[in-house]
Amino acid sequence: MVTFDLPYLAFYYNQKLLIYQSHAEFVDVAAKLKEGLAAVLDDIYQLAGRLGKDDEGVFRVEYDDDDMDGTGVEFSEAAADDSTTAFKDLIQYSGVLNVHGLHRPLLGIQLTKLRDGLAMGLAFNHAILDGTSTWHFMGSWAEICSESTSISVPPFLERTKVRNTRVKLDLSPPDALTKPNNDNSVAKILREKVFKFPKAAIAKIKSTVNSTPTSNG
Repeated sequence: MVTFDLPYLAFYYNQKLLIYQSHAEFVDVAAKLKEGLAAVLDDIYQLAGRLGKDDEGVFRVEYDDDDMDGTGVEFSEAAADDSTTAFKDLIQYSGVLNVHGLHRPLLGIQLTKLRDGLAMGLAFNHAILDGTSTWHFMGSWAEICSESTSISVPPFLERTKVRNTRVKLDLSPPDALTKPNNDNSVAKILREKVFKFPKAAIAKIKSTVNSTPTSNG
């Protein structure tokens, strides 16, 4: 891990939720996704490790081939029912800090069977990958699941040239969780809001954007 990774240790796991309409058998889809995941992790293998520290206290990603229960990605399957009332029920590691990757998987995946499809909830350790590399992983996984024998764009994993940089870390919990606001009131609880756009509205937005030239092309 290098300097620009380290601040993310004090952030939360980065969560993604993808919902698909599907009429395929859930068990078959889950099996195909797990098979493709095992293949793509051969190339993007950091996600199958754990955070660790060397003798100098420098964070790194560690692997232990002899400890099959100690490393790897967490993949779980579930079925939505009347008790599934929020998006957070579909994604693992809500409210978990990235530094906890010292003792838990760096990637957690929950596949949930819905009434007319399925939901894929993903929790990525943000100290391991950013937005661009997250979607590179997702695209590579999709390639393998689409019968490709290899991923089209290999990841760039060389970071040793900047490893010796040192930085002071503050891994204390976010202030919003531990301190009152400036007006001495208790920190407000975030509430979920869901916005639904009809297909016609989305098509109109796309048409407007595509028909309007921009200065940068």
